[in-house]
Amino acid sequence: MLPVSVCICAYNEEKNIKNVIDSLSKQHLRYVSIEEIIVVSSSSDLTDDIVLNLAKNDKRIILVREKERSGKANAINLFIERTEYEICVLVGADVVPRYDAIERLCLPFLDDCVGMTGAHIIPSNPNNNFVGFAGHTHWEMAHRISLLFPKLGETIAFRRIVDKLDPKTAVDEAYLESALTKMGKKLIYVPEAVVYNRTSATVKDLIKQRKRIHTGHLHLKQTTSYSVSTLDMKTKGKLAFGLYMDYVRGFIWMPFVVLLEIYCLLLGTYDHYIKKKNPYIWEISKSTKELDEKRINT
Repeated sequence: MLPVSVCICAYNEEKNIKNVIDSLSKQHLRYVSIEEIIVVSSSSDLTDDIVLNLAKNDKRIILVREKERSGKANAINLFIERTEYEICVLVGADVVPRYDAIERLCLPFLDDCVGMTGAHIIPSNPNNNFVGFAGHTHWEMAHRISLLFPKLGETIAFRRIVDKLDPKTAVDEAYLESALTKMGKKLIYVPEAVVYNRTSATVKDLIKQRKRIHTGHLHLKQTTSYSVSTLDMKTKGKLAFGLYMDYVRGFIWMPFVVLLEIYCLLLGTYDHYIKKKNPYIWEISKSTKELDEKRINT
């Protein structure tokens, strides 16, 4: 059995924290063993109480409290200090892994050359409106890019050979990509490791997320010289055209999705180069916090 440690970084996740922990507790495992589920929380709502209640029936669940919110990267550093296991899994507090996702995500580590793996993110909300379509398009684009050049996010596994993350990085997964590739380790995208999340339900939240992520990627590129695969505009353009041809609704909505993405990139570029912003502690997008349980359980 391959022992692994799971980390959930949580900030006011009372609406979904039970869903994600339950999904981890019920994983179908044959060759992988989840030894601990560590929740690093800086919450002020009922998140901690829910975690402690679940821990009564599962000794693997451990709550690590932060006195104050200091960014996700710092929460991950607390986890790295706390765990003793070599293979670590980072699961977002607002996602739900499919029943076999963790094992599929971790099996590549049987190869010592593998440093990091990433899951296939599928939105749980419908795509029958513009914002839902934009969210689905973003993750389908990420999926197609990752099949060519791994871009790992939302739910990842990594080999614990990185001492700590830069506590001021706003893109923790990309930072780990950079650190592990510099160590000569391989990045593996695992499309069979399916994880459900909820994309933004409002244009305001969508812009907020996309702008923040682009700003974080630019900061990472400036500080480490590492460029994530999604910054390659040529590849994104080719794949966007493919999506345009694939989706019936794309003929109406895709041009506006592209314009919205360009707008977010411009905002992120302005924030990075002009305002010198680094959003490593970011404002929560509330519309992403309620998953459609009926959709993810089908």
